[in-house]
Amino acid sequence: MSSQPLRASVIVCTRDRTESCRDTVERLLGSRPPDCELIVVDQSADESTRTAISALDRSGVVVYLKSDRRGLSAARNQGAAAARGSLLLFTDDDCLPDPDW
Repeated sequence: MSSQPLRASVIVCTRDRTESCRDTVERLLGSRPPDCELIVVDQSADESTRTAISALDRSGVVVYLKSDRRGLSAARNQGAAAARGSLLLFTDDDCLPDPDW
């Protein structure tokens, strides 16, 4: 059994919901443990979500992935493939997780 702590990857998939995704990412940035990575998979038609996330991510901790494939399953699979954590956590782009979730 490993003595290293379990690392988590939080994956948020989004498509054309810039404001709600920004709010979700902002909440996650304020509550995530230091060793937890945050991945945003963006299927939006424009760059507004990338711009909003970049403005929030002053320390460069968000992994932003642009996806041309459509569908939640495709986005979740892309996020999971990019994740480095051994525990994958998914939340929707219109959710505001509790600070201690």
